[in-house]
Amino acid sequence: MRRFAFAVILALLMLINTGCWDYREPGEIVHAIALGFDIDDDGQYIVHLLFPNPVSPATGGGAETGGSTENQPPTVTITSVGQTPMLAITNAALFIPRNISLAHVRLILFSTRLAREGLAPVIDLLKREPEIRLSINSVIVEGDIKTLLTSTTPMESSPAMGLNRLLNLGADVSGALFAGPILDEFVKLPRPGHEMTITRVTVLSGAKGDGGGEASQLQPTAMLNGGGAFLGTKLMGWLSPREAAGYHLIQGDLRVYFKNLIVPGTEDFFTVEIRQMAGSFKPEIKDGELQIRISVKARAAIHDIVGRSMEQVPVLLTDPDVTTSMRERVAEAIKEDLVLAVERAQELGTDIFGFGFAFYRKFPKVWAELENDWPEIFKKLKVEYEVEVHAIRPGLMFTPIP
Repeated sequence: MRRFAFAVILALLMLINTGCWDYREPGEIVHAIALGFDIDDDGQYIVHLLFPNPVSPATGGGAETGGSTENQPPTVTITSVGQTPMLAITNAALFIPRNISLAHVRLILFSTRLAREGLAPVIDLLKREPEIRLSINSVIVEGDIKTLLTSTTPMESSPAMGLNRLLNLGADVSGALFAGPILDEFVKLPRPGHEMTITRVTVLSGAKGDGGGEASQLQPTAMLNGGGAFLGTKLMGWLSPREAAGYHLIQGDLRVYFKNLIVPGTEDFFTVEIRQMAGSFKPEIKDGELQIRISVKARAAIHDIVGRSMEQVPVLLTDPDVTTSMRERVAEAIKEDLVLAVERAQELGTDIFGFGFAFYRKFPKVWAELENDWPEIFKKLKVEYEVEVHAIRPGLMFTPIP
């Protein structure tokens, strides 16, 4: 009986310990860390894949290869072409002596040309491909993607990784970008009355491809520069950094941004850091007219004051009337950014704020009559603004250093 039981257990163990049917040896895999998508004049898709160089000393490689690896770059960019985005990726295997893995891609880059043509085929791939994580960042590149991926950059081993870090940290210090997981934008596609936005990255004129440049002369290769507004999957136009800040104020997800304003009653300038912002909007129908009411509340702190009449500043900062006037000035500046964002989106005819989606949720019967004409209705939609700045703090001193 014991022998029989032992045989049964052994048979069961053999069934559950069969190993991985699709295993790949780690030494035979190379992981892409960035994917760039473009399109050529013939409608062929171009894919740029950025890999860490396994034989570079910077990545801890070189031990298996023999010979000198001292001058090996930390990353390698491979470009391939195909009739579809996936075919372009698989064609890259013709140039790479290792199995390509997309499980560790951290950044997706789209060319401006492809974005204007439409991102639908690439989005289809990204949503179907099981290896690619949709919690990663995405950008639209104004300039050449390959130049960006192959250029050197200060403080990072590759521009793509530096750019990814900038996207992750930039939201804490600037409102001029559309940072966030790419999935946050994809979920807007099936929503009625809600369009995508993606951060714009501008390649600077001094960027050099193929790792050009001495270490002591390295300069930034790209900068965050507002974002792109979409209609469906097609790029309709750009939003400036100020318009991007206004967008985030309306969405209620802006963490911090800075404004440079004039001290009331003087020609001096003061810089304020605007924090603790709470932004929201609600759809309304008054007398048969559609409108959106935007509400923003914030607090501000003075960071510096610059000007010729510095001797008057201590009096100004202790004067309740002046501080009230300064709060009003900050509120006006915030409202200006809100108006800029809304007017730019209406000019482009793309509802990136989700105003239409708000009407759809609150007034579903009304929306059924509006849906087909919403892009045109949105262009003329009435918008009202309410901005309150509750406090403006002078910092740790009232009297500036003379």
